[in-house]
Amino acid sequence: MITSCDLPWVEKYRATTLDEVQDQKVALRVVRGIIANGLPMNVILSGTQGTGKTTVARIIVNEVLGDVVEANVMEVNASDRVRMDFIRNELRSFIQQSSMGGGMKVVIMEEADNIPPDAQNALRRLMESSYRTCRFILTCNYLSNIIDPIRSRCMTIRFKPVSAGGIVYIIDKILKAEGIKSAVNIVTLAKELKKVTDGDMRLVINTLQACDIDNPIESIYDMLGFARPITIDSVLLFIKKGKLDKILGKLNVMNRISHRNFLKQLEERAFQECAGDLLALSKVARVFGDYDERLTLAGNQELQLIGLISRLCVIMGGAEN
Repeated sequence: MITSCDLPWVEKYRATTLDEVQDQKVALRVVRGIIANGLPMNVILSGTQGTGKTTVARIIVNEVLGDVVEANVMEVNASDRVRMDFIRNELRSFIQQSSMGGGMKVVIMEEADNIPPDAQNALRRLMESSYRTCRFILTCNYLSNIIDPIRSRCMTIRFKPVSAGGIVYIIDKILKAEGIKSAVNIVTLAKELKKVTDGDMRLVINTLQACDIDNPIESIYDMLGFARPITIDSVLLFIKKGKLDKILGKLNVMNRISHRNFLKQLEERAFQECAGDLLALSKVARVFGDYDERLTLAGNQELQLIGLISRLCVIMGGAEN
């Protein structure tokens, strides 16, 4: 469903006010207080990708700085640029320059959890020395990667993954604005998008723009490298019957999907099947933990998944070793 437009949908329909941000009620209550008080402290916006952290950071500076926002804001991707030289030279120079309109300056650092520890220590010292004239808004996926001295000098606001309800609101709004009618019910489409994106709204919107709107659900699974639910159900059925040979015949699906996505999907279904048997559930959880580590360590992915399925056939299907 790729269409011609001036901007990608993820930018075209980016929220410009806090009222348009979905599913962050607790976080936004704190943000509104910060804006009302003129950004009185440094801030860390923490949460998984695609939950609106960068969008909210931009809304904060727009509300607080108004007409002089462009001259008084530096926005950088910290994982690419923020190293010792950048902090000592470019960042320090920006902070020391007089602000337009006599107000404060603001530095937005995306992916601040990827800044090396030595650079974070230098950043902490700069945050202290410039507190009267500059504020920092850091965004991160993993708060534990931010050193304690920076965390103690900032207010931390946590963002949660967007729910299926929030996804319904956004995709309904976009499809109506674009004059596009989905071949499936919006609620059904949102539930499928939630499954494969884990509430990452940026990924949801990009996938929606690129998918085949006449057959959206199948194209979503294919685009993101997931096995279709019917394939996972078939594999699990053969696992419960202990028929490893039947499963091996279906593994040609691995040529077009992500092995890690397959592991995640199979894990979810296996846990559902073992929910009433705590002993089996504990064994299955350990097996998935072992093989997740093996895939992380870059073992042969197809062989590792065959080994995983073989062990599941023994635990869940009673197959012989």
